[in-house]
Amino acid sequence: MNYLKVYCKLVRKFEERNLTRNEGKELFGYCEVHHIWMRSIYGQESEGNTRKIVVSTREHYVLHAVLEKGFIQRYGLYHPHTKKATHAFIRMKNKNRYYNSRLFEQAYKRKVRQWCIPMRIYFSDDRVIEWYDGKEEFCRQNPEYSTKGLRKMILKKQIRHRDIIKVEEIDRDNPQPIVFPENLDPKHERAIAIRVHFDDGRIIECEKGIRAFCEENPKYLPQMIGKMLRKTAKFYKDVVKVDFINPEDQNMGNRKSPSVELYLPIKIYFKDGRTLEYRKGISYFCRMNNKYCPSKMLLVLRKQYPIHQDIIKIEIIGEEIEFPPFMQYKKTNKIVYIDLSKLDYARGDY
Repeated sequence: MNYLKVYCKLVRKFEERNLTRNEGKELFGYCEVHHIWMRSIYGQESEGNTRKIVVSTREHYVLHAVLEKGFIQRYGLYHPHTKKATHAFIRMKNKNRYYNSRLFEQAYKRKVRQWCIPMRIYFSDDRVIEWYDGKEEFCRQNPEYSTKGLRKMILKKQIRHRDIIKVEEIDRDNPQPIVFPENLDPKHERAIAIRVHFDDGRIIECEKGIRAFCEENPKYLPQMIGKMLRKTAKFYKDVVKVDFINPEDQNMGNRKSPSVELYLPIKIYFKDGRTLEYRKGISYFCRMNNKYCPSKMLLVLRKQYPIHQDIIKIEIIGEEIEFPPFMQYKKTNKIVYIDLSKLDYARGDY
């Protein structure tokens, strides 16, 4: 069936009645005005889109239902015109309007599919799939996985979810070719060679890291071996010392904490081309601008999130923290500076 042809026939039939709003109220009891050319696609009335018809609520609902099906037929489910037609059809659900619950449910499911972000999923058995219907639909069809776990994998807050070892977002219209990286399994990707010393004089070297060592020796817990490696525990069972085999690996854990990143001077790039250098950091910027969220700005800073509101990029422009006025030194009202490279308070006049 050609739904656009059906839509045109209905429009011609309703136009022949040539009803005004008052005549429509007398005839139907309640009437609505329908723009033949959708304003969200073809422009507003000020731009010349003035062709309208007066219809009943049921007729208005049917027109939008047929128009959405016609757009799906012509443009496809994921075209911007179809997305707007689906949104307009869903908005028909109103206490004053007629709506069919079954058709509304189907339209809402289509809308969820249209706006979901496609992803490419890598499995530990070398399988790779491209999924275009969103996390919720994937987890509904595969109940052993959770949407929370997949989201953490996308944001790189988690390195493994069951047998999934990587999830990346892709462009629906132009997906990049699949390149399966070597040693993507996190057991080997983040493995750091360690040396374990025992109280009886034995020394075991494990080049595959803590997790592999604990799999070979199940009586040891990875968390406790990690504490021994970080020198936060003095002994654990019969283990007296854990160190790195390669000296260059000793600096692997020396990263800046998220709290430090919140106060570092930043440069913010906005969608409209503006740039802003802000010396007081993300935390104070979000205090002064409530529409921005510190956690999402951190994700943009780490390039784990493409955009937040109208911010498209954030860069760190210095290593010196300038505390905001509410954290000034109380006795002298001097601004406190901390130079992360020296870790002293030489700049503060106390």
